[in-house]
Amino acid sequence: MAVHFLSNDDFPECANESAAADLTAAVTAGDLRYPIAVRFPLKRIADAQDATESAGAKGRVVVDL
Repeated sequence: MAVHFLSNDDFPECANESAAADLTAAVTAGDLRYPIAVRFPLKRIADAQDATESAGAKGRVVVDL
């Protein structure tokens, strides 16, 4: 078995822009959701980092500016 990793650098810029537009449209339409586990203000950025390293976080860790 082989695992191959791809990044946006592996695709033409027009494909990246199209993907970004499609993802933005899906989020805006409510078709794509990202569960938020916890939110932190910017001044608690260290706590946010700790939360990302916690195995118990179920969802995204968001930092509000």
